[in-house]
Amino acid sequence: MGRIARFLGLEQKAIDNSHALATLIRESAHEIAAGINVSPSTALDSPTASNAISYLSRMLSHIPLVLIDKSSEGRERATYHPLYKLVHQKPNAWQTPIEFRSDLWRDYFVYGHAYALKNVVNGEIRELTYLPASQVTIRKNMVGEPLFDWQPEQGAAQTFTWRELFHLSAEQGIAPITRVRQSIGQEIALERFSGAFFKNGIRPSGYLKSENNLTDEQFEALKKNITDQYGGAGNAAKPMVLEGGLSWQTLSMSAEDAQVLESRAHVRTQIAAGFGVPVHKLGGMENATFSNIEHQALEVVIDTIVPLCSRWEQAVTRDLIPATEQDSIVAEHIVQGLMRGDNKSRADFYQRGTQAGWLTRNEARKLENLPPLDGLDEPLTPLNMTTGNPSGDDDGSS
Repeated sequence: MGRIARFLGLEQKAIDNSHALATLIRESAHEIAAGINVSPSTALDSPTASNAISYLSRMLSHIPLVLIDKSSEGRERATYHPLYKLVHQKPNAWQTPIEFRSDLWRDYFVYGHAYALKNVVNGEIRELTYLPASQVTIRKNMVGEPLFDWQPEQGAAQTFTWRELFHLSAEQGIAPITRVRQSIGQEIALERFSGAFFKNGIRPSGYLKSENNLTDEQFEALKKNITDQYGGAGNAAKPMVLEGGLSWQTLSMSAEDAQVLESRAHVRTQIAAGFGVPVHKLGGMENATFSNIEHQALEVVIDTIVPLCSRWEQAVTRDLIPATEQDSIVAEHIVQGLMRGDNKSRADFYQRGTQAGWLTRNEARKLENLPPLDGLDEPLTPLNMTTGNPSGDDDGSS
């Protein structure tokens, strides 16, 4: 195809197998109202989308993940279990848990799916190997079970059943960036407009008017002089010297008139809402106050972080924990640290819990990562409260 076709992104791509075709379809761009093609690779050109993915991936990968034995008294951590170290400490020999989970969460938000290959030795899962979601396509077999075709950068394609992978899937398999692609495209368009505005330097809001007709040579010389003398951010607001009957005519359109800043703030809010992240976490401080920021920090944990953690936990149960143990062993994220709030709120919480007797003082210390102290394991009983007489019998006294 010609230069125009290549400029418009319409050049032909060789498709030599079905996997390449599926990859092309998955990576295909969605052109939105702003005229921007949004795909998994170009969506990260949106600062808000990129920051939201980075924020959520960072938050989720830092939350401790443990196995809990529900059958034991007090729901103890199942540190004895062969999978405990795998999910909590060492998914494989070359990645930390934070690195491994960050990779999977990033794919989850960009592609709507995340994958890890299970390395099974003697019937036990020994490690989990991250598979880039951009290299995996999903199809179904005759009975409706998913099959996963993996095409690495080098080597032959492989097909895995759902039993061979750890698979994290977004709601309906639709990536969050896909749900807000219109707003992402608008922000990319605004970014490009702002970049062009500062690159050109002089305001694109006027034109030069000449009293005389210019020859081609005079026109080219004038254009070069304007670009050299007044173009670029370094020449912004530089006085323009005109001669030869030239005059500057101002147009009504400017960056301020187009309300670029207001539009960017609106689009940022839309994208943040699509990811379930408070806009102040992504740089939007227009309507922020101390009180509402504190409450929004707790809301993002309750409304966004906890549901995503539950999705990961259920995937661990389905794909990693043997079916014979799923009634007693569960995966849980330790999110209490994210919900502690400020010092005063925590102190009030612990005081009420210990005084009411449903929280021991050592349990409160444990929540603050403090070592236990002797004599603080027994719950307190308020003097004005009693367990009562369950039988209802009178003791005989009058």
